[in-house]
Amino acid sequence: MKTYTHPELIDDLLKHLSLINWCSFREIPMGSKWGDPHAPIADIYAFKKSYTRPFFSIYDIKVSRGDFLQDIKSSKYMKYMEFCDRFYFATPSGLVKVEEIPAEAGWYVRGDKGWRTIKPAPLRKTQPYADVLMACLFRGYRDFLAYRDLDKKISIHGNLRFIMPAKVLGKEISKMIEFYKWNESIIEKLKQLLEDRDIFSRWSTLDLLLENKEEFYQFIDKLERDKLDKSGDVC
Repeated sequence: MKTYTHPELIDDLLKHLSLINWCSFREIPMGSKWGDPHAPIADIYAFKKSYTRPFFSIYDIKVSRGDFLQDIKSSKYMKYMEFCDRFYFATPSGLVKVEEIPAEAGWYVRGDKGWRTIKPAPLRKTQPYADVLMACLFRGYRDFLAYRDLDKKISIHGNLRFIMPAKVLGKEISKMIEFYKWNESIIEKLKQLLEDRDIFSRWSTLDLLLENKEEFYQFIDKLERDKLDKSGDVC
């Protein structure tokens, strides 16, 4: 079983909630921090995309058994009840026991195969606070700006990824052009060395040379043999 840090488990549950089509926000204050500096902050505040049954839910993330037991002892979790229809403790598998979950709360567990409900949370009907919904709006807009900036960076990085291959491709094309010119220059030099220009006219361009390359190779071999024969005569 993977060991999670507190932020990692928040991220993992947010991803899960988005996959099941819930609106979810991390670290949402239950009211204006200006009006109430001591307002509790929900690790995750989430609700269904429904006008009639949104089921406003709070998930309190616990990755430490000691932290969980301390919250139970101090009844800290009760501060969230007035702000949600359902309250859940969300923990890795094996951290707590089902009988340790208070009657007012549910238990959501991250196992090897994902998240599942071990103890359903009692459903209460509450009226969402405007300050809480505004905090969700502010958080959503801040996250949007962060993702937009990240998208720009990814786009720039993606373009940079193509710059180097493009330079390499450009160099290869340049080499091909130079090779083509070199072949043309070789042909011109061979033209000057050959006495029979009518025979060589069939290979006056690189394209024609490639079309008749076997015949050209045979011709070059003959020239080399003739050169060797003449060298033997001189000796």
